[in-house]
Amino acid sequence: MQNEIELIQRYAKELKKLDDNEQELFSYLNNIVKPDIDELIDFYRPASTTLQPVNLLRFDILNLLKEGNQVNSEMVAGIKAKIVEKDVMYFEKYGDIVVGALKNTPNKKKSPFASYKKNLSIFFPFIYTNPKREETRSALKKVVVVLEKELQLKNYKSHAVDFDGPQKYGASYCWIAFYPNNKYTSSHQEAYQLFMKICAEKIEAGIETGRKLTYTKPNNVEGFNTIQEAIQKLKDSKQTADEHNSKLISIIETGKEQSPSLMESQNKYESPNFWWLNANPQIWSIDSFKIGEIQTYTSHNKNGTKRRIYKYFDEVKPGDLVIGYETYPTKKVKAIYEITEGLHVDDHEGEIISFEIKEKVKYQISWDKLKETKGLEECEVLNNNQGSLFKLTAEEFNIIKYLSDGESTTNAKESKEVKVKPYSFSDDSDKPFLEEHEIKGIIESLEVKKNIVLQGPPGVGKTFIAKKIAYEMMKKIDDSKIKMVQFHQSYSYEDFIQGIRPSEDDSVFKVKNGVFFDFCLRAASEPSQKFFFIIDEINRGNLSKIFGELMMLIESDKRGKQTLPLTYSEKDDPEFSVPENLYIIGTMNTADRSLAIVDYALRRRFRFITLEPKFNIKFKELLSSKGFKKDFIEDITSKINSLNEKIEEDKNLGRGFLIGHSFFCGTKRGTEKEWFENIIKFEIEPLLEEYWFDDSEKVKKAINLLLS
Repeated sequence: MQNEIELIQRYAKELKKLDDNEQELFSYLNNIVKPDIDELIDFYRPASTTLQPVNLLRFDILNLLKEGNQVNSEMVAGIKAKIVEKDVMYFEKYGDIVVGALKNTPNKKKSPFASYKKNLSIFFPFIYTNPKREETRSALKKVVVVLEKELQLKNYKSHAVDFDGPQKYGASYCWIAFYPNNKYTSSHQEAYQLFMKICAEKIEAGIETGRKLTYTKPNNVEGFNTIQEAIQKLKDSKQTADEHNSKLISIIETGKEQSPSLMESQNKYESPNFWWLNANPQIWSIDSFKIGEIQTYTSHNKNGTKRRIYKYFDEVKPGDLVIGYETYPTKKVKAIYEITEGLHVDDHEGEIISFEIKEKVKYQISWDKLKETKGLEECEVLNNNQGSLFKLTAEEFNIIKYLSDGESTTNAKESKEVKVKPYSFSDDSDKPFLEEHEIKGIIESLEVKKNIVLQGPPGVGKTFIAKKIAYEMMKKIDDSKIKMVQFHQSYSYEDFIQGIRPSEDDSVFKVKNGVFFDFCLRAASEPSQKFFFIIDEINRGNLSKIFGELMMLIESDKRGKQTLPLTYSEKDDPEFSVPENLYIIGTMNTADRSLAIVDYALRRRFRFITLEPKFNIKFKELLSSKGFKKDFIEDITSKINSLNEKIEEDKNLGRGFLIGHSFFCGTKRGTEKEWFENIIKFEIEPLLEEYWFDDSEKVKKAINLLLS
């Protein structure tokens, strides 16, 4: 880890030098080589009618550098003024797109450069580029892994921030926060953190209080010369941090007020408010702001009149969640905000509320779609959209949020009921009869290829194993991250991806998303989580017809990188891609004679893993635990194995037609003999009759052997 720390500190020293001395900063800028300038110009060249003022500033500075000009702080201040004043004559040299974007820049009392207090923040993207960024992030990841091991952080999450800084304004240090992994803590800001800050000369370490916690702060962060000293500080602080976090959870769960400030945190979890905020794209364009930025909204209009339903502005409090909606002509939900400060007075803007842009939604829901959505019939804003800020119920917010994630409204209601539990295959009392090395091999294949097919004869537990693989990879039982479908001959692209379907009242036909499309959007909205799409009987469907253009996008090297327009996409719809954190597990019954041979296109994109019957010691232990006698278990095991040998030797059958163990893993009903005879009569005999459909005598002999 020492090498990683030294690399980070080397870059930290370079950035601190530029941060402390503006003369050094402009010397650096004036010496950027032409190929790098050309690449940056292409990146910052305005391509639409909306832009961020700071990016126009960057674009202009880069062009001045390309022309051989020496830039300085006075020049930067002059260009800022031209942008604020919308000096069209100055910027017309860049063409109509730039001029149009400048004209469309929202007019605000607050300077568009207010958040960029230092010139380093403006030009940081010119300095912190690859390979520096990639090397730093790789080093931070390695540091996190070592610290988790050294501090034994089994039930902790980590949040690492490189030189970009949490709001992408740039910094001369990196930091890492470790915080509890529990249902009450959605981020490091809501907990007492084990904190490490890697600076140019020092390494700071200790307990840091999340900024959303308003009560007693046990901060004990100190600076150290070596990583070993910093680690020891974190070890010494771990018990204190655990105690404070446990105390917080206890108060939230029991509702026992021990101090007013602690109850503020409890209220945040129990009763957040939910809101809808309109944004006029001609004045305030959501697309022009970054995730993590803090924005404001005034409680009075430009004439000084209170906005409609003014009382809502007074009710807003930190922690509340807000649906960000753009009005005409966009008329779509575009973002989710979190209130950071309730109604307060700003010297420039007057009475305002402040909020952080938490996310840009993956699926922008239109006004028409919301109007026809069940569960939103009584939604205040949908019945009268005259105004700015509207109240939503928790259910209304969840419905809109799930729609924007690509989920159904049913899932919005059901998601509250999903129980998440830790999971370990080695500790699972109900695990498949596979050895741990076999499970690890399957997981390795899935990690590498992203797509696998579990194939085997009936009764080997293919679907059962598929879910256990998902649990083991997630290290938890969370069925909300798993989706299962079954393919059949009538299954189509329209069911799976997108298709034309009637609206709720059958008055018109509209494009509706299929189950896989929706699940991909959910996975893309939570990139740090793993999602699993299980396709039962994958080879029963017409795969080319079902997957369509996605046959290419599911390939492991195309995930999250390659995009394509979908068959039913409209011209303004974004191109689609399959996210990296989505894994596809197919199952295939090798004994089904009705299936065509799987085509090469599928085989090339999936790894095929064969599962076989397991009448082993684990199978016998299971039956023993259900109350079966040892002699009975040995007898039926021997008989099934003998039958499987005959099936394997049959030239018309083979190993793909063996009898699986799961036929015999159910609950014991009646006597041992009755239980076994019922399975043979109603499950095994019909199967053998299909196997040997032209030889009833062979079926009869096999059944007599089993029941003898």
